[in-house]
Amino acid sequence: MVVQSHFSGSFFYGLSGVVYALMGYVWWQGDKYPGGPLVMLRRFIMFAPL
Repeated sequence: MVVQSHFSGSFFYGLSGVVYALMGYVWWQGDKYPGGPLVMLRRFIMFAPL
């Protein structure tokens, strides 16, 4: 976050939305294609705060 703040200055935003979007995409792909390379177990989703 320090590096991002340095380069973006006053336009600093957190990356939590990007991280949650990637987690959701991987979880969705795992449900859609169970044998595919992208799989995230449901127990890992429970660790993500709402």
